[in-house]
Amino acid sequence: MRPLSHAGPAPAAEAVATAAGVPLFKTLEEPISTARPDGVVLTTPNHYFNDNPWREQAGGGPILLVMIHEAHNLHVLCGEIVINTTAKKS
Repeated sequence: MRPLSHAGPAPAAEAVATAAGVPLFKTLEEPISTARPDGVVLTTPNHYFNDNPWREQAGGGPILLVMIHEAHNLHVLCGEIVINTTAKKS
């Protein structure tokens, strides 16, 4: 898989896009609306969690901290979210 673009507001995003030889977009909406890709890979850098130990503790995990952003990404990719179901593993 070859990346078509890189989207991200982080200061390092420009270097990542340049190294990959792809254009940089500041938001996810931009490449979705202009390039109309066949697929999208969304990632969160590991250092986001590793550099901040409190984010690895109970109540500070990735779902709690970034789920609102993932819901926004799904909205951009798929349109209006009409139902949301949550399950807890016991």
